[in-house]
Amino acid sequence: MSPRLSGKVCVITGTGGSMGRAAALAFAREGAMVVGCDLNVDSASATAQLVRQEGGTMESLQPCRLGSTAECQALVNFAVRAFGRIDVLFNNAAMAYFNWLEDISDEGWDRNRREEVDLVFYLTRAAWPHLKRSRGVVVNTAVEGSRMGGQHARQDPPGPFGPPGGGGERGVVPRLRRKLLRDGCGHRGRWRNEGLVIESRAPDAAH
Repeated sequence: MSPRLSGKVCVITGTGGSMGRAAALAFAREGAMVVGCDLNVDSASATAQLVRQEGGTMESLQPCRLGSTAECQALVNFAVRAFGRIDVLFNNAAMAYFNWLEDISDEGWDRNRREEVDLVFYLTRAAWPHLKRSRGVVVNTAVEGSRMGGQHARQDPPGPFGPPGGGGERGVVPRLRRKLLRDGCGHRGRWRNEGLVIESRAPDAAH
């Protein structure tokens, strides 16, 4: 039986971290041609080396600051130059910061938006023409707390769990998914149907 991702070009962000590295290895084992990126040069390079040691195919761009529209476009261009197309975009990278509400500065709020939401939007927008062409897939890492809402907050003890942080800004990602669904997948014939698949996955939902 052929690997499930044989011949597919998969862009994975944050491949210097544990989840991104695991994803890169898993995708490559399924036959994908992986394109990774990270801010951390050494960790991202190490992931690419691990993939190649296992016989997989991976190229990686680092450092890559996904909060920059120019660097998101550079990553897309890098992937297309390397492999000619993009079939899957896995928006895995994010940086969460936690603080008490009254201690959140304007700068801190802006930083969280850039590093948890903007990077998903900027890269997806840059890759969108290629994903439409391949009728590809977008997978976003979100948070389970964004679906549980007030119940989740009541069950947790008081503390710096709210915005900015993983359950705050990253909770916007499932809402962004709805916009992508409307533009890329069609909805009862009323939206453009580009044939894409859009998913949001919450890793903490498994706990």
